[in-house]
Amino acid sequence: ERGLPKLLPGLNFIAGLNGETTATYQMNKDLLKSIRGEGLWLRRINIRQVEGKGFQEIPSEPFADFKSWTRDEIDGPLLEELFPLGQKLTDITWEAHDGRIRLPKHLTEEHRNPAIYGKPGITFGRQIGAYPILIGVPYHIPLETQGEIFVTGHGSRSITGIETNLNMHTINQKQLVAIPGIGEKSAWNLISTRVKEARKERRFETVQSWFEAAGADMSELAAKILEA
Repeated sequence: ERGLPKLLPGLNFIAGLNGETTATYQMNKDLLKSIRGEGLWLRRINIRQVEGKGFQEIPSEPFADFKSWTRDEIDGPLLEELFPLGQKLTDITWEAHDGRIRLPKHLTEEHRNPAIYGKPGITFGRQIGAYPILIGVPYHIPLETQGEIFVTGHGSRSITGIETNLNMHTINQKQLVAIPGIGEKSAWNLISTRVKEARKERRFETVQSWFEAAGADMSELAAKILEA
């Protein structure tokens, strides 16, 4: 009900164990290929290293090749399947601004103040759970609040999104640009058209009529995100 299966397995690969060879890295690849070949999902693939007394030296080239291959050939496609564009995720707690790491400053009132909503920057959040996906939204949202998003893009191990149920009468240009299919020019036309209508003490009754008046194309995702 939160937009993701309740339980997904993860895998840990450990490099540096005694007896490791180039062939064992190929075995790891073959295992991942077989899992993907069966259409199965993995939430997380960790690639760890052990070093020190009692362990052999890690072969640098096979290790680097396996790590990059896993991220490009397995992680990327899995992320797009688990979190397809337009997928709705709920119960997200917003925890950091302008960086993935939560810092002591994020506990201050400045970062919780409702007045920062929609201002330039990035807000990061997660659903509560084991290895939750990191979600970035390209504007500020007060921290310590909860929300829900539609998926708008994919990073290497994270996703981008935009909040659901954004009000067409209050959404700003930065938020509009965050919606796939709306560029800077269309966002400016939409804002200026809304302002002109407000000066006449009128407001658009539907999202569709607003887009038509601004000469902007309304994507399927924009129709899902915006509300009158």
